[in-house]
Amino acid sequence: MLNAGGSLVAVLQLPSSNMNPITPSPYKSLGLLDVHMRLVPEDYFTSCALETEFVVTSTRKVQTTGGKRFFIGDYSAKNGEQKNEPGS
Repeated sequence: MLNAGGSLVAVLQLPSSNMNPITPSPYKSLGLLDVHMRLVPEDYFTSCALETEFVVTSTRKVQTTGGKRFFIGDYSAKNGEQKNEPGS
């Protein structure tokens, strides 16, 4: 649940044609995420947020120094009402 007046911030990894979603790491357990990783399209997530009566406060895209790109979306409940998070 999101408290009235609260914000929901989503950070979504964006797909890359030249980069694996899971960055190679000396931590072998991270490699196990590969079969479970599913990138959620930013427009789909925003659509779900709007359907559950959230308002888009701001969005932006950032790129890490390693080259991965991320979407950051900030959402708030309409009229400060208490809302369930999208997908819950």
